[in-house]
Amino acid sequence: MRRLGHPVVIEQKFPPDERSFTRYLKVINDSRVDGIVLWADAPAAGAILNQMHQMGMKQPVFGAARVVGEDLLRIAGQNAEGLEVVY
Repeated sequence: MRRLGHPVVIEQKFPPDERSFTRYLKVINDSRVDGIVLWADAPAAGAILNQMHQMGMKQPVFGAARVVGEDLLRIAGQNAEGLEVVY
């Protein structure tokens, strides 16, 4: 993104075993970003999408191919609607 002239507004990193993303999402939401890019595995992505929904976050979400999997749909269900994944 930086190379194309689109600076990253905020970057949040979390440990691989993290399951509660509320504090990360609050920082992101407070930053008033226009969209979110998930670089996470399917279980974490599903949890993030659920927690975004619970917090009322409406930003478009994009993910790398690694977010796709049965775990994503099993965990996030309809909260995965609108997720755009690139490969």
